[in-house]
Amino acid sequence: MIYLDYAATTPVDERVLEAMTPYFCEVFANPSSNHSCGRKAARAVLKSRQSVADLIGASPEEIIFTGGASEATNLAIKGIADHFDEPMHFITSSFEHKATLSALHDLEKLGHEVTLVSPDRDGVVDPDDIEAAIQDNTVLISIIHVNNEIGTIQPIEEIGDLAAQYEILFHVDATQSFGKIPLDVESIGIDLLSLSAHKVYGPKGVGALYLREGIPVQAQISGGSQEGGIRAGTLNVPGIVGLGVAADLAGAEMEAEWNRLENLELSFLQLVQDRIGDVYLQGAHYSKVPWITNICFEGLDGGELRDALGDAGICVSRSSACAKSNTASHVLEAIECPKELSACAIRFSFGRKTTPERIQEALDTLEDVVMQMRGPDYESPVEPSVPS
Repeated sequence: MIYLDYAATTPVDERVLEAMTPYFCEVFANPSSNHSCGRKAARAVLKSRQSVADLIGASPEEIIFTGGASEATNLAIKGIADHFDEPMHFITSSFEHKATLSALHDLEKLGHEVTLVSPDRDGVVDPDDIEAAIQDNTVLISIIHVNNEIGTIQPIEEIGDLAAQYEILFHVDATQSFGKIPLDVESIGIDLLSLSAHKVYGPKGVGALYLREGIPVQAQISGGSQEGGIRAGTLNVPGIVGLGVAADLAGAEMEAEWNRLENLELSFLQLVQDRIGDVYLQGAHYSKVPWITNICFEGLDGGELRDALGDAGICVSRSSACAKSNTASHVLEAIECPKELSACAIRFSFGRKTTPERIQEALDTLEDVVMQMRGPDYESPVEPSVPS
């Protein structure tokens, strides 16, 4: 198997798993228990809280552990909304992760107003469009940092400045950027930030919400007083330990991994263009991370291509793993990708175990599968759907 779907999830790093293991059966106490075993578990949680905070320039008291980034995003958006007795206004983009869009759709059902700002064809949101959408009752701007389908980086620094200027809270979905791109919540002006462990070689089912001190958020899960009363429930100590170690490793390896994956992606794109042809990258390369690559293969059905590659041992996806299978990508629709191209889109995403040798193997298979599916009678379009 050649795994090229790291944007969906990553394998748990062996070093992370080793650190987690004692907290299943040895240091298994409830960290809220006031005895020596509980305090030992609590110290492990505190250490991880510090590790996550350090990676984004926050204080450990501002880290709220959750069951994942989707929960953190819902807590941020709905937790802010619940502090108001009257309908308020929220701004986001039209190509956010479904967790953000669905949470805001829930708020619309309660009478709140939501404005969706469209990105440009390159897959980047214009801060001027954000500013134009601001109303007197706007209380939150929520923007994804790195788009999970096309990998484009959004100008969160400029948007953060706008939010501060208008005294509006700013939430960032950093699920695809945490541990991969340097982040400093203080300098950017981020008030709330969602992150997940399983995108950075940590375990599934654990994430966190950065919540700037003093920002009022209403708990969405009722129960005990864990996490400062903001997120009830017994803490997932092994998972939290895993997130902390994954954060430490990501911080130490961030720059080297970016450079490695950048070289890998450039080679991959060149080989795809040279050996296959009639392929079109979605999302501007000038503002994109090197580990997410969305390519449209002219003349093919993306679902059939994904399945054929899967049968040949190459794991790729069409869009977000959270989207319904074989449905149109709302991300490609948002950037106005022609329908005939979005139907033949494939997302390749790379990670720590992606090597040049594996890329070459994948390219050999990809070329064979595409040529077979196009057939001997395939002709390149006289006028391509979009510029190469």
